[in-house]
Amino acid sequence: MEVEKVVAAAIFIVYIIGMLVIGVIFRRRAERSAADFWKAAGELGLLPLTFSICSLYVSGAGTIGIPGSVWASGASLFAPVVAICGLTYIMAYLLLILPFRKLAGITPADFLVKRYESPRLMRCVAGVISAVTTWFYVIPQVIVGGILLDLVVGIPFEYGIAIISLTYIIYTFLGGMWSVAWTDVVQGIILFGGCIAFGAYLTIIGGGYAPLLERAAAARPAFAAVHNPLTVAGMWYVWLMYTLAWPAMVMRIFTGKDPATIRKAFLLSGFLHLTYAILLWIPGGAWAAILYPTLGGLMKSPDYALPAAIIHLCGPLVLAVFASVIAAACMSTSDALLLSASACIVNDVVRTFKPEISDRLQIRLGRILIIVLGLLAMLFVYYRVPLIYMIVAMAVGATISAFLFPMILGLYWSRITKWGALSGILGGIITYCLLFLTKAVPTYSELIFGSAVSLALTLIVSAITRPPSKEVKDWLASLRAG
Repeated sequence: MEVEKVVAAAIFIVYIIGMLVIGVIFRRRAERSAADFWKAAGELGLLPLTFSICSLYVSGAGTIGIPGSVWASGASLFAPVVAICGLTYIMAYLLLILPFRKLAGITPADFLVKRYESPRLMRCVAGVISAVTTWFYVIPQVIVGGILLDLVVGIPFEYGIAIISLTYIIYTFLGGMWSVAWTDVVQGIILFGGCIAFGAYLTIIGGGYAPLLERAAAARPAFAAVHNPLTVAGMWYVWLMYTLAWPAMVMRIFTGKDPATIRKAFLLSGFLHLTYAILLWIPGGAWAAILYPTLGGLMKSPDYALPAAIIHLCGPLVLAVFASVIAAACMSTSDALLLSASACIVNDVVRTFKPEISDRLQIRLGRILIIVLGLLAMLFVYYRVPLIYMIVAMAVGATISAFLFPMILGLYWSRITKWGALSGILGGIITYCLLFLTKAVPTYSELIFGSAVSLALTLIVSAITRPPSKEVKDWLASLRAG
């Protein structure tokens, strides 16, 4: 095992050096303007844009957290998600890409501000919510980094999260969106090659999907658990809607060089997501259930499910490659989320009070925030390490509850008003958070109730408040045209 750890450590060190070099290469380009730093000046081609989109779901949380949740909760909860996860990209293709690319903004708040004629209140509210929920999604990526180095290389969890965090903080600090996009290309190639290879191998040696699921259910009865219909519906809903409301995903629309490139990138990302989910999520959780029916040994928590299964089933070379695959998963998402959260604070919150802020100062503030938010996420993990996927669900669910209906209805129905949208945003996220914290409804169904409250408030308050101006209606028509 010591030889395996040395090989894994060597690959990991080379990988980290490569990511830092990319950050250095793009440092000067990122400093040309705030648009370069935040969105690569809207010039990304098909390859970097596709992998930049992919990095938001082929993450440490997805690669490690979902197989761990499959082990803990059973295949019946996640199998339907695998079947529909590609559809959300088609929805973005049809509903968002063309109108938002015409907007040429930086964050979703740029749309909300102009749509609802609220340059201060709407921008500040949307920016704070977007920044906080996006930052929360960084936390599970840090956890994955610690698990990786603990289990595969032998570095204690506490030191592992520091090494992973400092790496992506540095290269994101240096190159902004340019380094994020091109490190995502390298990380994406490693990720998809590794995940597809591992997933196919796990499925083949298990004799196919059906025999593998039967063995997992026999070894661990919880693997065949039947869940509350509201829980299942909540899982379907979050995976179907997240490209329409999650700020980090919507911001990718602003980075592509033209609508045709963006549409191709979203469709290609949907195909890759579906392939990745089919081959990795269920087989990974099933093999962990077969090999480790209960916690113990390598299975320190459910989040160790996939790494523990790979280590048990594969040899030294595969183990070493797996280290780089999971490192890529962790860093490719963390860099994008740190940049997105920083952009929401600078573009939406700071500009609320200082609208004439210079590009140079925006970049400086962005870099400071990348350091601060990255270190805060790292420190947060030292105090609490819950099940990874629960953090992911909370971050994405809160965002969808807040923004889905005010954004989509606001884009396609001109009668929605500023106060209707603000009521929907605040009512949705407050309802979601209260239900999540009190556990008053079945797990994962908080999103359904939060979205329902958001929809109701958006419609009711819009009906009793003054309609938007003719200028806004004309502007919306121009966004939707063509």
